[in-house]
Amino acid sequence: MMLKSKNKKKIGFCLILGTYMIFLLFYVYIYWKGARIGKNKLCINSIVPPVLLNFNECVTHLDTLPNLTDTHIWQQVGNAQIWIYSAYYEETSHGDLIRLLVMKDRRLNRHLSCLIQYKDGASVCVSKGAILENIEAYQWPVKPHQGDFYVCKVPNYLSQVSHVTISENCDCSDITNKVKVHHQKLESKIDFGVCLEGALYGNISADLIIESIEFNKMMGAQKIIVYIESVQEHIMPILQYYQKQGILEYIEWKTKRYLKNLDIFYYGQPLLLNDCLYKMKHHTKYVTFVDIDEFLMPYGDANTWKDLIQEYSNRNSHTAAWLAQNSFFIKPPKNLQKNPAPSVLSHTYRSLEYFEPPIRSKYIARVDMIKSAGVHKPLNLQVGYKYDKLSPDIAQLHHMKQEAEIETQHGFKEDLSAQKYAKSLTRAVLEAKENISKFI
Repeated sequence: MMLKSKNKKKIGFCLILGTYMIFLLFYVYIYWKGARIGKNKLCINSIVPPVLLNFNECVTHLDTLPNLTDTHIWQQVGNAQIWIYSAYYEETSHGDLIRLLVMKDRRLNRHLSCLIQYKDGASVCVSKGAILENIEAYQWPVKPHQGDFYVCKVPNYLSQVSHVTISENCDCSDITNKVKVHHQKLESKIDFGVCLEGALYGNISADLIIESIEFNKMMGAQKIIVYIESVQEHIMPILQYYQKQGILEYIEWKTKRYLKNLDIFYYGQPLLLNDCLYKMKHHTKYVTFVDIDEFLMPYGDANTWKDLIQEYSNRNSHTAAWLAQNSFFIKPPKNLQKNPAPSVLSHTYRSLEYFEPPIRSKYIARVDMIKSAGVHKPLNLQVGYKYDKLSPDIAQLHHMKQEAEIETQHGFKEDLSAQKYAKSLTRAVLEAKENISKFI
């Protein structure tokens, strides 16, 4: 009996050892196969986990390329359900990278190849070097198509990168796209920028756009980025006026035109936020993420966002973002309404329904400390950093609504906290309207 037991143990041990050796040989084969890509153009199978590749460079220098022109609007990768919007150059401690922002079928997880083009005319193909990084893991509701990152490691070369192309083929053939790579210039940083979270579309109020921009300027914003889906003609002169002033940059988004057959979340909002984040990097210290009808309002002695940040930064230097509690504001009953005023001043009744951040919250972030942005909170932070919640006694997010849009069982209460900006904001809005009329 003891002999049989020992034999069973030996057999079990041999089975485990044999299984381990099979897996080991398989991974050695995959590594050997990947190392030969640059020589014989073999492709690594798309099911290989990214950790095995670890940016394994299989570089081929190319002499001739198709003559493609670069455009900023969505470009498709071959016949795949992948569309590239933008590309950004990053210098990291682990080497230089190109970060591409794409809209794609969420089921596609395979690696792609990067064709990197330099300003001196040279081109190299990094076979299967475009590694997928998900940025919409927490987005709800789940949609068939989502925004994601592809990251390409850049081989060492003397010339500056100018464009990048993504290909399904390991030798970078069948080229259908060419995207300009944005280099973030090192310059003195401004304190605050604003990313307006939703792409402008439909019948949006001209007054609301002006009020939003003027309020954000009062809070300390020196640069505001807004994306355009589709707006009425009378809105464009307002955006052009502020762009000429240097405070605003408006950018075409156009998902309904270029991605009209895709089912995406709210005009691709998560990807839009991250494009704005990477545009802001190296230009601003802090970025405030709010929508056009939201006003991140300091309370108490604080009058600007800088006042808020100074107070909280002194408490914890490892905070990457500060979340403001959402509060819905409506106009009072008609018999209590006063003369016309900017929305944030005329909406003086606050819902007593509270939402604990990050539910419906918006936030101020240190751009260097967040890797990806979400709608209500940052999604990916630098190691060792966290986000904090702003006390509602210090700041709240004033979210303008119609009473019919709000479902509440707790009613409303008068809140005049925005009135401390009444004179200065009203004056700024009136002056802006006058200047815009002259500009038109």
